[in-house]
Amino acid sequence: MKRWVAVFMLLAVLSAGCLAGCGKDANDADAGEKPQTGAGSLMIEDVYLYENFPTARIYVQFGNPQYGGEVRYTYDTDLFTIENGVAVLEKTPDREKRVTVYAETEDAEAFFEVICGGIFEAGLSYTAEKLENDLHDSYRSGGLIFAGDSFFSASYWNGFSAQFEGKSAYAAGISASTAEQWRLFARRVLYPFRPAAVALHVGTNDLAGTAGVSGTVGNLCALFDELLYNLPETQFYWFTIEPRAGVSSADIQQVNGAVAEYAEKHAGLIVLDSYTLFADGDGSQKEGMFADGVHPSAEGYKVFPRLLAEAGVRIPDR
Repeated sequence: MKRWVAVFMLLAVLSAGCLAGCGKDANDADAGEKPQTGAGSLMIEDVYLYENFPTARIYVQFGNPQYGGEVRYTYDTDLFTIENGVAVLEKTPDREKRVTVYAETEDAEAFFEVICGGIFEAGLSYTAEKLENDLHDSYRSGGLIFAGDSFFSASYWNGFSAQFEGKSAYAAGISASTAEQWRLFARRVLYPFRPAAVALHVGTNDLAGTAGVSGTVGNLCALFDELLYNLPETQFYWFTIEPRAGVSSADIQQVNGAVAEYAEKHAGLIVLDSYTLFADGDGSQKEGMFADGVHPSAEGYKVFPRLLAEAGVRIPDR
């Protein structure tokens, strides 16, 4: 998924994944941007609509909030509609289709794309749908959701229920999932419940896959941007990527450092350093902390609630 599409003077500029720069403030100018005089810039992220993820709130950011205001959208398709800042898939295309949308305010303009498709990641999406249904049955307002990859799946975190018995803590990890995929999964697993706090473990599968360092940072920053926009009252806690077989320590620390820089500019995101507690001095996996080359042991799983408690997180009773 692309991070940003910002267009001025009828020119589309796609920003590539970055390292520390991914956490830039809205007032920082992207290369190639030509805002109207005194009006700042209008930036709108690409929107993805699928048959199993048919609605999406449009993420709009003004370079100069002084010139914020109602955004009007113009597009030539009946595949979707946009009303009150929400895009809704109306028809499922035979194959993925990208539609350019023109957005304008009184002071600025931009183009972005709405990508429409069929079923997104059928297997993983089935898990997301099941988690959504389970949370509808069990979630209590003010609770803490553990979200992300397999680290926070109840099938890997043995004893999760016993450890948090009577507490409003919920395991909602999806095995093998990536930060890029969680931009969609959050629509089912997080947004409907508006949790008080979310503990995130995500990014390790991006880095171990084909995203590389810059792609992983870009995916994480894009995910955080959307989470903070859609859940402004939620406090997010992201655990750093731990040592992993087949992934260099230098790459892991680059990603962790870049996200830490991003978090310095976003009060809604707190980085918790799990890496240090799982790593030896040379960056290798600390003995006794892993059940395999990837997942924590029972001892390793003690790290996450410990770091949350040290950060002042108090999980309410159910």
